[in-house]
Amino acid sequence: MGQPGESKRGVAEWARILFYANAAIWMPLAAITVVRAAGGTPEQRASAIALTVLMFANAVAMVLSALGLARRSRWFYLFAVAVVVVNLLLTWTDQVGWLDVVTGVLDLVLLGLLVVVRKEYWS
Repeated sequence: MGQPGESKRGVAEWARILFYANAAIWMPLAAITVVRAAGGTPEQRASAIALTVLMFANAVAMVLSALGLARRSRWFYLFAVAVVVVNLLLTWTDQVGWLDVVTGVLDLVLLGLLVVVRKEYWS
C-alpha cells in the first residue's frame, strides 16, 4: 500500500504538468502574435507587442506556478490559484477561439486539481 498523501502528490504532479502544458501553448502563441503584426500599422504593431508581453508573462507565470507547487509552499499555491483564476476570467473576455477553449479547459481542470490538493499546502 502507498504512503499517506501519495495520491495527492500524484494530483499535484498532474497540476504541474498541466501548468507546463499551458505555458507551452502561450509561449508560441506570443511569438506568432508578434510575427503576424510585423506588417501591420503602427497601432497594430503596438497592440501586438502589448499582447505578446502579456502572453509571455502568462507563460512565465505558468512555469513559476509549476515550479512553486513542487516546493510545497503556501505562497506558491496561492500564486498558482491566482494565475488560474485570472486566466479563466481573461479567457472568456475577448473573441473566443479554439485555443481559448483548450486553455479554458486546462484552466478548469487545473483549478479542480488545486482544490483537491489544497490541504497539502495548508498543513
